[in-house]
This record gives sequence, structure tokens and C-alpha cells, in this order.
Amino acid sequence: MAIVVLFLIPLMAWAEFQDVREHRFRTHIEELQANGVVEGYGPGIFRPDLRINRAEFLKMTMLARFGGGALPSESGRCFADFSGYARWYWTYACVAKKRGLIEGYPDGKFRGESTVNLSEALAIAIRAWNIPLPYYFREPDHWYDPYIDVAASLDLFTLLPQYAAHPLTRG
Repeated sequence: MAIVVLFLIPLMAWAEFQDVREHRFRTHIEELQANGVVEGYGPGIFRPDLRINRAEFLKMTMLARFGGGALPSESGRCFADFSGYARWYWTYACVAKKRGLIEGYPDGKFRGESTVNLSEALAIAIRAWNIPLPYYFREPDHWYDPYIDVAASLDLFTLLPQYAAHPLTRG
């Protein structure tokens, strides 16, 4: 029994992300980790200030909204840039596309390795949670205006700048 305890103590220490101890979103990151929504880059490493890409953000959103077991297997070839060797995020992207959370770019590509900005992230999250968009009497000036307006109504800009192109990080 003592051997098991000695073996588990170092593993329990690794479960905590050492690089988020002083981060302003520490409690949020730890809660997401405890719920299996986020993973690190190795023992004790999360990299909260690293820019997040579209694939990572989509996976986190899908796990937060639907859980890991709720992802049916889908064809991994649902976007024009999904060719060659299969990537880890293709299933998430294809399920999200089928559920109407993402559309991809006009050229039919997903571009999973591209970083995600605030407006793109808001669009994915708002669609995932089926939050109604506001009605406008005329077409909004930008595609992302309805998502920014929803975020403002939810007081999200107390945590983030109200700037559509704001680059998002893992934190």
C-alpha cells in the first residue's frame, strides 16, 4: 500500500498545471481540466498564454457542451482541406459541421491550425449552446455583429476586450 501512495503523490502533483498558478483564469482552467474539457502539453504544463487554434477551441467547445462520449464517429473528410493523413480534430469538426456549429471558410476549408479570434470563437460557442441571436431590421454591418451583441448582453466583455479580432489564448 505504501508503494502505491508513493507512486500516486507525484502523479497528483502533475495533475495540477504549474504554469497557471498565477494566471487570472486559473480557477476556470482548473474547472475545465477537472471536467475533462482541457488537457495540457505534458505533466503540469498548460501554456495559458499560447494562442489557441481553431481545432483546439472547437474540441474544447464540443467537450464542454456535449461531453466526450457524445461524439459519434463521423466521416473525417467533410472539409476541402481534410485530405491525406487523418488529423486528430477531423471528427470534432465533422460533428460540429453536421450540428451547424461551424461552416468553414468560403473555399470549403476548415483551417484547423489557424488561430481563432474572438468573433469566430463567439460564433462557435453561441451556436453550440443554441443562444438566440438578436433580430435586426436591416442587415448588420459585419457577419459577427450579432455574436458580439449576444456576448455584450451576457456581460462577457468584463473578461475580454470588446474587439472582434481579439486573438484568443488557451487561458
